[in-house]
Amino acid sequence: MFNPIRFIFRAILLLVALLALTVQAQAASQYPALSIIGKLGINAVNISGMVKTDQFLALATDEGTQIQILPKSANGYVADSSGVIDLNQTQQAIKEFDLEAMAWQKPYLYVLGSHSKKRKKLKPNSSVKKNMERITPVIDEPYRRVLFRVELSKQLKPLHIDKISLLNEIQNNPILSPFLAIPSKENGIDIEGLAVRQHHGKTQLFVGFRGPVLRGNLTPILKLTLSTKRFEVKKSKLLLVNLGGFGIRDMQATERGFLLLSGPVNTVPNRFSLYDWDGKTQLSPMPQKQVLPNQKNDGNPEAIATENLPGWGPGIWVGKDGAENGDIRFYPFTTK
Repeated sequence: MFNPIRFIFRAILLLVALLALTVQAQAASQYPALSIIGKLGINAVNISGMVKTDQFLALATDEGTQIQILPKSANGYVADSSGVIDLNQTQQAIKEFDLEAMAWQKPYLYVLGSHSKKRKKLKPNSSVKKNMERITPVIDEPYRRVLFRVELSKQLKPLHIDKISLLNEIQNNPILSPFLAIPSKENGIDIEGLAVRQHHGKTQLFVGFRGPVLRGNLTPILKLTLSTKRFEVKKSKLLLVNLGGFGIRDMQATERGFLLLSGPVNTVPNRFSLYDWDGKTQLSPMPQKQVLPNQKNDGNPEAIATENLPGWGPGIWVGKDGAENGDIRFYPFTTK
């Protein structure tokens, strides 16, 4: 029997949902989108790392073993199959490196794996027994424990690819080592941030952890000093920052220090913020520079690149994991 009250109620719910989607789309469209011309040759909905320069855009995905270099043109960044670089230089079939971060210091592009272990996700349609069996084992994927250094030519082609692991640096640190046995998303080791700078003639890498977050809301950052003779870590130092219980999703060196992108260790709370950091341990809560707009269901911010964009001023490009082509958009810094 037709129930007019129920019909009207459902119609109102539908209108509210449509209005929310419209408002969300309008809000997203307020921010400039980065133009990518062509089709990406890597997984286009799992963008996890980004470098943006005046000459090219480099993108990494946490699925597979490839990155892609997109040369800049007058109308945007050109995605062509010739720009795809497979980091798997072995004869072994490797499913993925779980690439999560990138950094650039000419002529080297640094690409970092998460170094994490994992637990399988629940299957909604499976029984409790099968799901319990599914999530019991902790899966170790050694190929995730990798840091690449890709030397690029002036034509943006790979001249040489070096590879090391940060496992020793993590194992030898008494604070970090206990977390090696714990899966990512459960406060285990999970690396997602990388920045590079030149300091007194030496190359330093700063490695930001999504997890673990320690007691006191302290998030680890490893400062690595590289050897000048070969691609290896000469010295490491653990730094800690207080981001209010959040982990690091990406980071970038700036003129005055670093810019940190924070986000949840797991998936909640769904809040992503920016912090200015001076490169030193900060045990007290750090002031937020800016909170990014609510992401809803359009992907999670996992890659950043700063720029002073004409007509907009200083701000940040944000790439999202879970959105087509990363839905890379520019967010101007808010003034206080």
